[in-house]
Amino acid sequence: MHSGVAGPFSWHFGVRGDATGTLLTASKIDEKTLETAVAGSDGGVCGLMTAEHKTRRACLAVLGMHRSGTSALTRALNILGAALPDTMIGASEGNDTGHWEPLRLVLLHDEMLEEAGSNWDDWRSLDLSRLTDPRRAWYRSEAARIIRQDFGADSPIVLKDPRICRFVPFFAEVCAELDMELKPVLMMRDPREVSASLERRNRMARPHALLLCLRHMLDAEKETRGLERAFVDYADLLLDWRRTRDVIVARTGVDLADTDSPAGRLVDEFISPDQRHHNTGRGDLAAADDLGNWIGTVVEQYGILAATGENPAALAELDRVGRELDHAIPFLAGIESHYRDQYSVTVDARVSRGVRIAKTYLRPFARRRSRVR
Repeated sequence: MHSGVAGPFSWHFGVRGDATGTLLTASKIDEKTLETAVAGSDGGVCGLMTAEHKTRRACLAVLGMHRSGTSALTRALNILGAALPDTMIGASEGNDTGHWEPLRLVLLHDEMLEEAGSNWDDWRSLDLSRLTDPRRAWYRSEAARIIRQDFGADSPIVLKDPRICRFVPFFAEVCAELDMELKPVLMMRDPREVSASLERRNRMARPHALLLCLRHMLDAEKETRGLERAFVDYADLLLDWRRTRDVIVARTGVDLADTDSPAGRLVDEFISPDQRHHNTGRGDLAAADDLGNWIGTVVEQYGILAATGENPAALAELDRVGRELDHAIPFLAGIESHYRDQYSVTVDARVSRGVRIAKTYLRPFARRRSRVR
């Protein structure tokens, strides 16, 4: 293995992994659902798996906000049999067990975001139509080429880059070009913990981090509807990774190593509650601040989807928050950008006031627009 250092990250070459290497959450998923969906003597073959599932390559796409536990989940899935890329972003300060992200693909995604007028920490909705058709086609082809080179013919693969949350349809096109089934695994962590982690690592103001978290969670959920997907809570992963593994197998149909296999024992050594550096407990999210109404609703609906599967009422609530966030962008962007490099109670108060203004004045407008449609 060769390692190098560039900026805050290191990366590894030739390290493709294998099996050796009080909210509603997935922990409350119906027992009968799991028992009927997960069958086979090894406990790892999904009873709902079709012939097509068995022949087509599968991509377990770990979709979650930065600092939400996606690295831990990605490595656990790798140990259980999903392949990692050849070239990865390695460990860094604040993530000493590794990022497990495909280096070349992350660099390509950053380039695409910049060309589209965005960046990794932009919480506004992403508009890839700003790319010309030839440029979008080039990025799609280049992403497919990198995945072919980094993963070879391995299946299943596990691929993680939080940026993908904001352009799932584009990534789905890449998977289609590779004749690969996209199997999203949506990661959730208490946004207050995510915010604290980003403040420490990136000196990111709390309102900015919370808005960024909202954007990732809302976009990833909405754009993966209709796919075989699983929802995972970071706290549940640390508490009972075996349960998390069973949920992923049941929901996605991707076969993973049995929990009492040698690979399972390696996961036991890797997963540790000590990885959770920020823990806010299970307090009332909605009571945290004015942004908490949105945050609390999104987390609650994620929990419902994790426990019950696709739920029309939960999806409708997520759509409502998404509309309100999008309508609030003109109010919030100016306030937040002006105070972006500061953090104080004043920043929180001004952004929270912007949320209140947006909700008060834009919700009637949103209702009028929905009637027009």
